[in-house]
Formats: sequence, structure tokens, C-alpha cells
Amino acid sequence: MGFIHFATLHFRPVTAESLFELGSTTKAVTALAEFLLQNQGTLAYTDDVLKYLPGFASTSDLAVW
Repeated sequence: MGFIHFATLHFRPVTAESLFELGSTTKAVTALAEFLLQNQGTLAYTDDVLKYLPGFASTSDLAVW
């Protein structure tokens, strides 16, 4: 069984209910996936989002306030 150290200076067992804060780590994983797909030729940074997510709102329908 694994253990995790919380800021409270207590060691607690890791269970199925344990929660972990990921912070910004998913950004790096997403960037790596984009890089690998770009190198494989299956994704281009210039592609429209609708090519991969047809149900996504068109950028012409979006507004930034």
C-alpha cells in the first residue's frame, strides 16, 4: 500500500478515495501529445478545431468580453 505525505506532517495511506491536486501538470501532457501528433502528421496547429471536434462551437460564434 502506498503512502502520501500531506502538508499536515502526517502520513496517510492512499486509498481509492484519495484526492490529488494535479495543478498545471496536464498542460505539459497536452503539449507533449500535440507535439507528437504534429510530428506524425496527424495534427496541424493550423487546423480548425471543428476538424477534430465537430460539435464544438465555431469560433465565429464566440465572443471575448
